[in-house]
Amino acid sequence: MPEREGPMSDAPLWQPSEERRDASAMKRFMEALSADLGVSLRTYRDLHAFSVERMEDFWSELWDFCDVRGTKGARVLIDGDDMLAARFFPDARLNYADNLLAAEGSGPAIIFRAEDRVRDRVSRDGLRATVGRVRAALEAAGVRTGDRVAGVVPNMPQTVMAFLGAASMGAVWSSCSPDFGPRGILDRFGQIEPKVLFTCDGYFYNGRTFLLADKIAEVLKDLPSVEKVVVIDLAGTASDMVAALGERAVTWDDFLAPHAGAEPRFDPLPFD
Repeated sequence: MPEREGPMSDAPLWQPSEERRDASAMKRFMEALSADLGVSLRTYRDLHAFSVERMEDFWSELWDFCDVRGTKGARVLIDGDDMLAARFFPDARLNYADNLLAAEGSGPAIIFRAEDRVRDRVSRDGLRATVGRVRAALEAAGVRTGDRVAGVVPNMPQTVMAFLGAASMGAVWSSCSPDFGPRGILDRFGQIEPKVLFTCDGYFYNGRTFLLADKIAEVLKDLPSVEKVVVIDLAGTASDMVAALGERAVTWDDFLAPHAGAEPRFDPLPFD
């Protein structure tokens, strides 16, 4: 059949050069599979077919190739023929935050910009250190493995830090955008009953500033599980918001202050 032309053409929009393919991580993985298992994998189609036909070998090799931090365990896959019952790495123990923070150094981990108002840059070492402090502060607030931690937060550095601090100890993290209304926030968090709530004091949109003190106060009336509210200063009103919310509220800086120098720790948890 001749190749179609026009908007429905089968021709790829772009293909990497041989040099780029040879320098890719996927090519290195294919070479590792070929060397370790004595198979011949030359194309992506070969790799895909192998991943379907020999699932256990594929995923075990991928764990090793990616140098996943943790214990893989003896079994890679159980009930692989049953899509709903299948379980990968049922004996594994690892921590998501530990793996995400494996890279060290002064290079940037996060580059943040909130419209034209706020800019920030966090190094890999800085992120890792702050995650250790967040975990220590959460533990001091009574959070344990399996407890829920929530955030009414935008995509900002402190959001990542709070999430990874919770993940490092096996707490469950849930978040929503600060532009949610009170009912939308309660619909999400009322189900999980968080013990600690992170929130920013406000956010920026289209050149305007929207403060959250009144909205969060309304949410807290119907979210009695929250024992601590941590207010992140984005709009410059965090101290005022803490004063308005009362004794269970604290600024981000004050929440972390007693835990300067706390080393990051990561609890090994089941793969699922």
